[in-house]
Amino acid sequence: MASQTMLSGMKVGDFVSVNGSVVSSGWLYADSVSVASSMYVPGATAVFVMGIPSKIDRVLAQAQIGELTIDYTAAMSGGAIPSGFSLSFSGIQPVSRGLLVSDAVSAVE
Repeated sequence: MASQTMLSGMKVGDFVSVNGSVVSSGWLYADSVSVASSMYVPGATAVFVMGIPSKIDRVLAQAQIGELTIDYTAAMSGGAIPSGFSLSFSGIQPVSRGLLVSDAVSAVE
């Protein structure tokens, strides 16, 4: 579990790791949250995000999770984006806090 002190000490730009569990459809529980000891390097560090998209633009092959825009064009080489209530994406962000360029996408049950 993440302590209130640890969470309040985090700042924008910290590279964090969150491990959790799916409690039920649409509900995720963060079992642990920690600030990573390694540095985040835009364009080089692998990024993984999972969540419920607030918007999916199938024409532009982009999804929105919170304030993060994800371009999943490269992930479509195997076909259409999976359908599901919650999706996970992995890839890189060429610019810190910018567009996530995803090369893999999957539905989370």
